[in-house]
Amino acid sequence: MPKLTDASAQARRDEIVAAAVRVMGRNGVAHTSMADISAESGLSSGSIYSHFASKGEITAQAADAIIGRRAAGVFAAVESGQPLPPREVLALMLSAMGDEEVPVMLVVQLWGEAAVDPEIRAVVHGALERVRKMSAGAILPWVRATQPDLDEAAAERRADQLATSMVGVAQGYIARRALFPDTPSFLEYAEGAHAALG
Repeated sequence: MPKLTDASAQARRDEIVAAAVRVMGRNGVAHTSMADISAESGLSSGSIYSHFASKGEITAQAADAIIGRRAAGVFAAVESGQPLPPREVLALMLSAMGDEEVPVMLVVQLWGEAAVDPEIRAVVHGALERVRKMSAGAILPWVRATQPDLDEAAAERRADQLATSMVGVAQGYIARRALFPDTPSFLEYAEGAHAALG
């Protein structure tokens, strides 16, 4: 069998992770086996094990793909436009998390797995920290525009502070959507949260 190039090996790994996301979305993380991933991907177990040592490693890659990489695309779009307030940045970020390709229930399950699996916890923590840093970078122009009296260091601290809260709000909204599919759009949800917090 010919050896895969680095690019084709990465493409195969991405294919396996995509299959794992689909089957985990249907069966749940705990009820998905390597045999299920093999059947979904159409690849032999041996082929899968040549790319991943375990289901935990595949699950960790799935967590990184759906929490970190997808958000990166959203933030790239934000950075190319005019300064947006945190609520609008959050709405854009969350719009990438609720499609059929990534069921919100799977995101919540990955958080649950992170509570008991150190490998997945490290990946989820890293992905959420990247999202927090990208959030801070996305809203920094807005902080500068709305608080021109702040020096650059203070503006960055304020953006970091807001970004931490943004990630927490996003996690709450995602959990709510997973448990209550009729949850309103994020902007409606945000208006209610704003009113509740005064």
